[in-house]
Amino acid sequence: KDYWNILDGCIASVGLLSLLSISALHIIKGLRSLRVLRGTRSFRILRALRVVRGLRVLKLMRVLRPLRLLTHSVELQVVFVAVVKSIPAVSNIGMFLLLEWFIFAILGVQLFAGEFYMCHGANAYVTPDGVTLCWSKASASSFDNVWEGMLTMFELGTLEDWPAYMYTAIDARGDGRLPKRGDKPYRALFFIVFVVVGAMFTVNLVVSAIVNHYLMAKAEMGVKALLTEQQQRWVETMRIMLRVKLDRAPTMPRSAFIDRYIPQVNTVRSFFFDLVNHPRFDQVIVGCIVISVTLLMADHHDPSDNFTLCVEIINGVLNLVFLLEAVAKIIGLGVFQYFKDGWNKFDFSIVFSSVLVYIFSNVSVSALRGVRMLR
Repeated sequence: KDYWNILDGCIASVGLLSLLSISALHIIKGLRSLRVLRGTRSFRILRALRVVRGLRVLKLMRVLRPLRLLTHSVELQVVFVAVVKSIPAVSNIGMFLLLEWFIFAILGVQLFAGEFYMCHGANAYVTPDGVTLCWSKASASSFDNVWEGMLTMFELGTLEDWPAYMYTAIDARGDGRLPKRGDKPYRALFFIVFVVVGAMFTVNLVVSAIVNHYLMAKAEMGVKALLTEQQQRWVETMRIMLRVKLDRAPTMPRSAFIDRYIPQVNTVRSFFFDLVNHPRFDQVIVGCIVISVTLLMADHHDPSDNFTLCVEIINGVLNLVFLLEAVAKIIGLGVFQYFKDGWNKFDFSIVFSSVLVYIFSNVSVSALRGVRMLR
């Protein structure tokens, strides 16, 4: 009935099976050396010997023996329970961390693609136009595409030699131009923000999640020692009920003036209200977001003209879809109900920024194009 006893029994059983397999192996080897095994019976025993040899992998399970300490220490049990229960929370933080890396990698591609290059070797030469050839990457990591950007973000997230990447970005002046010390000092802001948000802040989130579950596990184990099993179930039920939050279902806005003088507006609003609340509507929008993110991931250094043209056309269509989504929600839910939701405000700001980016895309403002990553 006690899970700790089950764990203790499993570890002891594995140790016993390992001991029996090793003993059987030595016995069979001894009989073979004495030439006791002959004929068909010997063949059968040799087959059994192969099976016994396969059981030798149980020796690896000896590493679980230290877990038996959990059955004898309440403090270790609290820590173990806290770590196990914090796995879902830590997994969510891990997904959030990957999303952070992805966003910064896309922004890094927009800002630094093709700029982490410098001249190496004695075979370099300068063209009549003043362009130095024989270029190679200044470091193994770069932002030439999203994949390399993610690897760079991983290295920066470990805080391993991150100032070197920061100064490389500050000194870089683009492909075909030699680096210059302190040419763009404002680029340091990109790396400082990532180190604070993507490394320090996220690590503190992981630690706080584990500590929070540790305190909860410690309190639960202390309470369980004073309560019966039925009382413990009641306490768990009450905790679940307190954690549940009910979402208010959206309603179609009504107006006495419109109902009396412009009833046709209610017909249009009812159509858009049913449209934006249909499950297929969100699925279509999510599909468009996936396409948009795929386009961002496909961005790379020195793209072809056809690639750039296709991306701009698809981005124009997606911007139109997202704009129509916002208009449909405003008509169907009403202005007040739409902007009352914080996520709708965030969504509208992204749509508005994307439209501005698409309008000014011909001006070659790479920093503004980085706003697309917010999709």
